[in-house]
Amino acid sequence: MRVSNSFIAASLLMALSIAQAHAAKSGCPSADKVKNPACGVKDEQSGMDVCKYRITSGADKTWIGEDPNELGKDGAKVAVKFQTSETKNNTLYCDYQLTAGGKTAAVRLSLEKP
Repeated sequence: MRVSNSFIAASLLMALSIAQAHAAKSGCPSADKVKNPACGVKDEQSGMDVCKYRITSGADKTWIGEDPNELGKDGAKVAVKFQTSETKNNTLYCDYQLTAGGKTAAVRLSLEKP
């Protein structure tokens, strides 16, 4: 049974490493950097309370995004997984899946305009 559990653990670590490598290759922040949002912030367009993500990475890049579902605002640990990236109109978008307490949401990050 110990070999089986070790194999499962190694497989999960490898999958996480691959996801982080894809994020880095695309130019997106790694999933472990997507954390500590400011929740309960009013969105200017919708007027809804959201969790705002603001991640600073190398070369003074600041990534911003919002989670309108406010996962984790109650203190629950949020698991983050890189999903995909795409470029539209010369803007790189990075999509992440958020999971907390059996609920799932998503956040899309993009570079803050100077």
